[in-house]
Amino acid sequence: MRGSLLPPGFQEPSSAVPLDLSGSVAGVRFTAEGDIDTDVACRRCGYNLRGLLRDDRCPECGSPAVLALQGDRIRFGDPGWVDRLAKGVRLVVWGIVLAFLSGLAGAVSSTVILATIVTVLASLMRCCGVWLLTSPDPSGLGEASYATSRKVVRIAAVIGLVGAAVGGFGGSMALTLLTGTLGVAATLAGVIEQIATLLFLEKLCRRIPDKKLAGRARVIRCGILFGYAFMLVGGIVTALTLATAGPSGIGAPVGLSAGALGCVMGVGGLTLLVFGILYLLFMIRLGRALGVEARRARELWSASAPASPASPSGAEAAQPA
Repeated sequence: MRGSLLPPGFQEPSSAVPLDLSGSVAGVRFTAEGDIDTDVACRRCGYNLRGLLRDDRCPECGSPAVLALQGDRIRFGDPGWVDRLAKGVRLVVWGIVLAFLSGLAGAVSSTVILATIVTVLASLMRCCGVWLLTSPDPSGLGEASYATSRKVVRIAAVIGLVGAAVGGFGGSMALTLLTGTLGVAATLAGVIEQIATLLFLEKLCRRIPDKKLAGRARVIRCGILFGYAFMLVGGIVTALTLATAGPSGIGAPVGLSAGALGCVMGVGGLTLLVFGILYLLFMIRLGRALGVEARRARELWSASAPASPASPSGAEAAQPA
């Protein structure tokens, strides 16, 4: 039997199932000869490894089969893919920071162009980050669980970027109508992207695995939904109140509901602010966790790389043939 491809002294995490050819590894069955008797995807190219030994390598890309037997944990995935996840989170965080700075630029600067440029840069950085963060696992793992939310996040991010890019332009009535329509679409896309991203990240965190981070993603998603629900109710009440107002535009319904309406909108805005800050902190923690997973993935795959043939020593090389 060939030697194990795992590095010397490597200890599997406590939550991992010990490698045992006579039993099951992460739900994988083996034949009496030690061949893999279950459909298992290579973690780098997705090739079906059924029929190979545990210590064999993928015939398509040369990746160690043993790493594909550890379930769907991120650290056993292709290091390039894990690196993309970590970089994506960092870009999203910087995009959020730039979006905050664009708001400040719009508040303190009289030139709209400056705020527009910063807003577009923030949207571009966020879109690039989301695209990297939602990169599919080359092995195909996880797609059955979050493929839909992953694709929705990407589409919404692109719509938000387009809306931000054209939102600062004005001019003719047709162009103003176009930018206004795209602005509304970008706003709705931003809401959808935020919710879908948190749903996707909740499931991704379970592959670290980090139940605490996954729970935070779920709580933040519910909180943001709660805040948007309050804002939606406030908007509907405002529209109905204005529709039932008198000819002067100020009717009894407006006076009676102004206090309650302000309270509803205030609660919604405060909720979005609080959970927006929590979302930023969550993304920072997730970036650190994925950074650790990326480092572990590089170590595992580097240690599992085939040994290069030893070069002859100087004395041996000097001897005549």
